[in-house]
Amino acid sequence: MTKAGREKEKIEGLLREVRAYLPPPGTVFESYTFLAPEALWTGKMYGQLFVAVAEDRWDGSGNGCFLAVLYLDGVFVADLKKQTAVNYCASCFSYFTKIMDLYERVLTNTPSPESVWDNEGYRRCKEAEEVLRKQVTEIDPTALSSDSNFWSTLIEEFGAGM
Repeated sequence: MTKAGREKEKIEGLLREVRAYLPPPGTVFESYTFLAPEALWTGKMYGQLFVAVAEDRWDGSGNGCFLAVLYLDGVFVADLKKQTAVNYCASCFSYFTKIMDLYERVLTNTPSPESVWDNEGYRRCKEAEEVLRKQVTEIDPTALSSDSNFWSTLIEEFGAGM
C-alpha cells in the first residue's frame, strides 16, 4: 500500500472514531462550536494527521482556535491560522467528550458563589472541584497531568468560583 493509501486509511479511521462521539452540530462548549459530521476538516500537524472537531473563530481574518484530534497524540487546542497545538486536552476524543459531559453536569449542579463574601458558595465550588478532579483522573489520567492543561485550568477556575 502506498503512503497516500495508508494516510487515507488512517484519516478514515480517525473520522469514524470522532463521529461516534461527536456532539450534535452547533453544540457550544466554552467558546468552541462543534462542527457537523460533514463539516469536519482534516490536516497535518507536526507530521501527524488530525481532524478538526470544533472551532472558535474570532474574526474574518482566520484567527482563533480549534479542537484537533491527532491520530496518535489525543485532543489539543490548536491555533487556527498556524495549525499548531497550543494546549493538551485528553488522550482521545471519547475521553474528551466524557470529561466535557461530566464538567457541564457539575457546572450546572453547583451554584456559583453569590458574592465575594459567599464563603459557603466558594466552599461548595472547592469541594466540587476536588470530586471533579478525581472523576476526571479516573477517565483519563493524562488530562490533568500538568497544571497548564486545558482541563486543569477549567477545573481550577471552577473551584475558585469563576
